[in-house]
Amino acid sequence: MDLHQIYWFIKLGKPKYRATIYEIRNDTGKYVKEPVFFLSTGRCGTKWFSELIGKDKRFAVFHQPVPSLAIQGKMVYESFKKAGNKLPENEKEFIKEIFWSAREDHLRYTYKTARRYVETNNYITFFAPVLYELFPDARFIHLIRHPGEFIRSGISRNYYDGSVHDQMRLFPVSGPYAERWDQLSSIGKIAWLWSETNSFIRDFTAKLPGSNYHVLNFNNLGMDSVMELCEFLHVEISRKTIGKNIPKPKNIQHQYKMKPYEMWEEEEKLLVEEITRDHNETYGYTF
Repeated sequence: MDLHQIYWFIKLGKPKYRATIYEIRNDTGKYVKEPVFFLSTGRCGTKWFSELIGKDKRFAVFHQPVPSLAIQGKMVYESFKKAGNKLPENEKEFIKEIFWSAREDHLRYTYKTARRYVETNNYITFFAPVLYELFPDARFIHLIRHPGEFIRSGISRNYYDGSVHDQMRLFPVSGPYAERWDQLSSIGKIAWLWSETNSFIRDFTAKLPGSNYHVLNFNNLGMDSVMELCEFLHVEISRKTIGKNIPKPKNIQHQYKMKPYEMWEEEEKLLVEEITRDHNETYGYTF
């Protein structure tokens, strides 16, 4: 057993089946059944859901798979926008190949250990249209969080501060926000990121059958909403286990650079409300 095999043995356990990546690519529907992809801005509980779903050992859950596809996801977004909010057909095969090259071992060992693939990594979000083409029976979870909370978390993690990490963040390709980008505050820029990402997800899921997607509002997290998600994904976890874990969110940000959004200046609230207006009524968000 080489080091590569040892890694996957530790990660997922002893293989039960054999398959090559070429067999999986040739007959994807046979080897990859109902994979699950969480679509989100990030900073909205994906770590918590990863650990919860992972308690059902029939699932192989990847929260921070390597490579993350952060920069590649941004490139897919830019291709999508430059082509008029659709992915050019001549680019789809290249995008699919990016995904395969990044996740072929994850999918292969998921099959070999008789598990079901789940990825909660938010950087996969803009791959969603090609993922649906690759896996027509995939399940997509749209995970959403109040924009004020996301902005507060983003500022504390230095979003759009000019650091090298901004290479992975979205920037407006065209339109009014591209024109006023340099004049926007950090709050405005992160609000745009929140709105743009959720607009992409909503437009994508609107084209799917209801059996292929589920929306979960992280601000309404509770027994009922978690049980509804588990039923949708056929995750088998007891209500007792869920109850023990709900008060224990993972990957909490303990230090913030700004006050809770309820305490923001009125001007800041109005800016966020303006930028995120298309979603606030749908999800019941107020400022």
